[in-house]
Amino acid sequence: MRTLTVIMLLMGLHSASEAVDVENRLCEKFTLSGYLDLRYSQYGSENIVPSREFSVERAGLETQVDLSSNFSAELKVEINTEEVFLKNAFIEWRPFNFTDFRAGQFRRETLLGSKLSTWDLPLLERPLVHEFREDLTYDGRDLGVDVNIEIPLGDSLEFNGTIGVYNGDERGAEKEDNELLFSFRGEARILPADLTLGGSLVSHRLGQSDSEELYGYITSERFQAYSFDAAWEHALSNLYHLDMYAEYSAGDNWSEFDPYLVSEFPQFKGMWSAVTLSYLPWHIPSIQKISLSLGYNALSENTDSDDSHKQVSLIASIYPAENIRVRFGGIRNSIDSSSMTESLEYTDMLAEVSLRF
Repeated sequence: MRTLTVIMLLMGLHSASEAVDVENRLCEKFTLSGYLDLRYSQYGSENIVPSREFSVERAGLETQVDLSSNFSAELKVEINTEEVFLKNAFIEWRPFNFTDFRAGQFRRETLLGSKLSTWDLPLLERPLVHEFREDLTYDGRDLGVDVNIEIPLGDSLEFNGTIGVYNGDERGAEKEDNELLFSFRGEARILPADLTLGGSLVSHRLGQSDSEELYGYITSERFQAYSFDAAWEHALSNLYHLDMYAEYSAGDNWSEFDPYLVSEFPQFKGMWSAVTLSYLPWHIPSIQKISLSLGYNALSENTDSDDSHKQVSLIASIYPAENIRVRFGGIRNSIDSSSMTESLEYTDMLAEVSLRF
């Protein structure tokens, strides 16, 4: 009953938000939007129970407010069958056309696979390395501040850089130490080639109380992660678009060790790539776009071992309208482990209906 109520509420918000004329002398513009992804999954691994299920993959509401010409705010909550939790809550100040500051809780500017919205992501899920980095605090939403600078370098090149300082606690959890996380991401856009090259660096360490230390507090060595990525988004013609993405990430994996006793950590590495061919049949009123995406996704949590998880995915998507998407596809998983005599291979099948309003 709770899930049904949430779905009915989200479905009705579009018409409700259009009908409400918000008048407030404290803000210039008020925008309410939302999203809803309904999914059917059939998992191929025999170790996963249940193997078939319907689910509300994600559902949420987002409010954006323009307080003035250079001040804005955003509030975003996500809803599932068990809880309502805060995703974004920040204020943004843009004193110049090329600079903006954010303060609050939001997703850090690090990986390309994290920056792409779930609507634009050419994979059925976030990349494996994204999830792993999030567990290590390198990625994900956090409380902090960042500054973004955009520098045009002529008519053919643009540079965009973001520097941030954050709590370093996963998903903006309550801070438990006095250490901060530092991150940097840079992007260079080559406009004539429709090509964007990016890279990031994250540096963090942990701290905790220790009565045996002189100052009653100890810290770990700094651990770091970095990434490189490329995105090519090109219109082949009025009917066909081609998008290609690739990203590589590596860093210190401190999850299986006591970071206060170990100074050198094993390395993790992950990569993903995808190519999407889209067809825009302007002569068919009921279909706005059809796309086919082929993706590769891999993660090795410790490069000193032979353990790895690889995925190959194929997704077909149909867009009846700009804000409606129906897609289905499969993910072929291959898992290698030193504890297994042979690779574990299985296929997950998924179908999804998504709305943006």
